[in-house]
Amino acid sequence: YPYAKDYDTYLGRFVAAGLDLALLTGHGPNALCDIDGLRPYVAETDVVHLGLQREPEDLEYFDAAAFDDSPIVRHPADEIRDRGADAVMKAARDHLDARALDGFWIHLDVDVLHRDAMPAVDSPNPNGISMAELEVLLAGLLASPAALGLNVGIYDPELDPTGDYGASLVDVLVRAISTARPG
Repeated sequence: YPYAKDYDTYLGRFVAAGLDLALLTGHGPNALCDIDGLRPYVAETDVVHLGLQREPEDLEYFDAAAFDDSPIVRHPADEIRDRGADAVMKAARDHLDARALDGFWIHLDVDVLHRDAMPAVDSPNPNGISMAELEVLLAGLLASPAALGLNVGIYDPELDPTGDYGASLVDVLVRAISTARPG
């Protein structure tokens, strides 16, 4: 979730867990989001956020109003279910294409998935998207010639003693990458 109300330190270091998007878009302590005076690293207008889902405690710890008032394009989990992953993926690509960027990066926190599909995360999502929806979103985004790369985070193998959930995630990633067609 992108905007924390407070930034904490641990052993004298700033804690950035869960705040990647906030820091990238210039929200947070200078030591993390303004290295060499480069704030913001990514303009909010160049961001598409897919799969947002809020829990009541999110409103206590995060500045939801600041995020909601930002120019970040949002397609919540409910919209992905209602409109379909393919339609939302196309809307995301249309926005990114219209920005005439040199390229874009895909950051995937797997806690965007429904907790039944991915419980091996620090905050299982009771209203997340399905593995099938994730595959459609990723395949379509990766098919863009502007897609520069993908990183995956949040998966915790200690919460997946059999490795089954990790294997399912890898299967989705492999299929999405291998079926992506530029265009």
